[in-house]
Amino acid sequence: MVSNATEKAKKLLDESLKELESSKGSVLTGIQKLSRAASILNDEEVSIWCEIQFGKEKYTYPLEEYYKSLFDFGKELQNNGETKELKNLMEQKKEELKKINLKEGIHFGTGEIFKLGLMMRVENF
Repeated sequence: MVSNATEKAKKLLDESLKELESSKGSVLTGIQKLSRAASILNDEEVSIWCEIQFGKEKYTYPLEEYYKSLFDFGKELQNNGETKELKNLMEQKKEELKKINLKEGIHFGTGEIFKLGLMMRVENF
Protein backbone atom coordinates (compact mmCIF):
# COMPACT_ATOMS: atom_id res chain seq x y z
CA MET A 1 0.00 0.00 0.00
CA VAL A 2 1.29 3.46 -0.92
CA SER A 3 1.56 5.97 1.91
CA ASN A 4 -0.15 9.34 1.93
CA ALA A 5 3.26 11.06 1.82
CA THR A 6 4.27 9.07 -1.26
CA GLU A 7 1.00 9.98 -2.97
CA LYS A 8 1.52 13.65 -2.16
CA ALA A 9 5.10 13.49 -3.50
CA LYS A 10 3.89 11.80 -6.68
CA LYS A 11 1.27 14.51 -7.19
CA LEU A 12 3.93 17.21 -6.68
CA LEU A 13 6.22 15.49 -9.18
CA ASP A 14 3.43 15.36 -11.76
CA GLU A 15 2.69 19.05 -11.20
CA SER A 16 6.39 19.85 -11.42
CA LEU A 17 6.71 18.10 -14.76
CA LYS A 18 3.67 19.94 -16.11
CA GLU A 19 5.22 23.27 -15.10
CA LEU A 20 8.58 22.41 -16.62
CA GLU A 21 7.20 20.96 -19.84
CA SER A 22 4.63 23.68 -20.52
CA SER A 23 5.65 26.65 -22.65
CA LYS A 24 3.58 28.78 -20.26
CA GLY A 25 4.88 27.05 -17.15
CA SER A 26 7.27 28.48 -14.62
CA VAL A 27 10.67 26.88 -14.14
CA LEU A 28 10.86 28.29 -10.61
CA THR A 29 7.46 26.82 -9.69
CA GLY A 30 8.47 23.48 -11.21
CA ILE A 31 11.66 23.37 -9.16
CA GLN A 32 9.81 24.45 -6.00
CA LYS A 33 7.40 21.53 -6.41
CA LEU A 34 10.29 19.17 -7.12
CA SER A 35 11.99 20.44 -3.96
CA ARG A 36 8.88 19.79 -1.85
CA ALA A 37 8.56 16.27 -3.28
CA ALA A 38 12.24 15.58 -2.55
CA SER A 39 11.75 16.81 1.00
CA ILE A 40 8.76 14.52 1.52
CA LEU A 41 10.76 11.57 0.15
CA ASN A 42 13.91 12.54 2.09
CA ASP A 43 15.92 12.65 -1.15
CA GLU A 44 18.93 14.71 -0.16
CA GLU A 45 20.56 14.66 -3.61
CA VAL A 46 17.52 16.16 -5.32
CA SER A 47 16.96 18.61 -2.46
CA ILE A 48 20.54 19.89 -2.80
CA TRP A 49 20.18 20.14 -6.59
CA CYS A 50 17.07 22.27 -6.09
CA GLU A 51 18.86 24.48 -3.57
CA ILE A 52 21.60 25.07 -6.15
CA GLN A 53 18.97 26.06 -8.72
CA PHE A 54 17.47 28.47 -6.18
CA GLY A 55 20.90 30.08 -5.84
CA LYS A 56 21.54 29.15 -2.21
CA GLU A 57 25.00 30.53 -1.43
CA LYS A 58 25.87 27.58 0.79
CA TYR A 59 26.26 25.65 -2.46
CA THR A 60 26.66 28.21 -5.23
CA TYR A 61 29.62 30.04 -3.73
CA PRO A 62 31.77 26.89 -3.26
CA LEU A 63 30.78 25.73 -6.75
CA GLU A 64 31.74 29.08 -8.24
CA GLU A 65 35.10 28.94 -6.47
CA TYR A 66 35.62 25.38 -7.68
CA TYR A 67 34.93 26.33 -11.30
CA LYS A 68 37.18 29.37 -11.12
CA SER A 69 39.93 27.16 -9.73
CA LEU A 70 39.39 24.64 -12.50
CA PHE A 71 39.68 27.38 -15.07
CA ASP A 72 42.91 28.63 -13.46
CA PHE A 73 44.21 25.07 -13.21
CA GLY A 74 43.42 24.58 -16.90
CA LYS A 75 45.55 27.60 -17.79
CA GLU A 76 48.35 26.35 -15.53
CA LEU A 77 48.10 22.90 -17.11
CA GLN A 78 48.46 24.39 -20.58
CA ASN A 79 51.48 26.44 -19.53
CA ASN A 80 53.35 23.94 -17.35
CA GLY A 81 51.75 20.53 -17.81
CA GLU A 82 50.30 18.44 -15.02
CA THR A 83 52.19 18.52 -11.77
CA LYS A 84 51.68 16.60 -8.54
CA GLU A 85 50.95 19.90 -6.78
CA LEU A 86 48.30 20.82 -9.34
CA LYS A 87 46.67 17.40 -9.06
CA ASN A 88 46.63 17.65 -5.24
CA LEU A 89 45.03 21.10 -5.38
CA MET A 90 42.27 19.79 -7.62
CA GLU A 91 41.59 16.88 -5.27
CA GLN A 92 41.51 19.30 -2.34
CA LYS A 93 38.89 21.43 -4.12
CA LYS A 94 36.75 18.35 -4.81
CA GLU A 95 37.01 17.32 -1.15
CA GLU A 96 35.72 20.76 -0.10
CA LEU A 97 32.61 20.16 -2.21
CA LYS A 98 32.15 16.67 -0.77
CA LYS A 99 32.11 18.17 2.74
CA ILE A 100 28.87 19.99 1.88
CA ASN A 101 27.44 16.83 0.24
CA LEU A 102 27.92 17.94 -3.36
CA LYS A 103 28.52 15.02 -5.70
CA GLU A 104 30.26 15.17 -9.05
CA GLY A 105 27.93 14.10 -11.84
CA ILE A 106 24.84 14.91 -9.78
CA HIS A 107 25.34 18.45 -8.53
CA PHE A 108 28.18 19.59 -10.77
CA GLY A 109 29.97 18.45 -13.88
CA THR A 110 31.90 19.38 -16.99
CA GLY A 111 29.03 21.24 -18.69
CA GLU A 112 29.27 23.96 -16.09
CA ILE A 113 33.03 24.14 -16.56
CA PHE A 114 32.56 24.75 -20.27
CA LYS A 115 30.01 27.52 -19.59
CA LEU A 116 32.31 29.16 -17.05
CA GLY A 117 35.18 29.10 -19.55
CA LEU A 118 33.02 30.85 -22.12
CA MET A 119 31.86 33.45 -19.59
CA MET A 120 35.42 34.20 -18.50
CA ARG A 121 36.57 34.57 -22.10
CA VAL A 122 33.76 37.06 -22.77
CA GLU A 123 34.61 39.01 -19.60
CA ASN A 124 38.27 39.24 -20.64
CA PHE A 125 37.47 40.18 -24.25
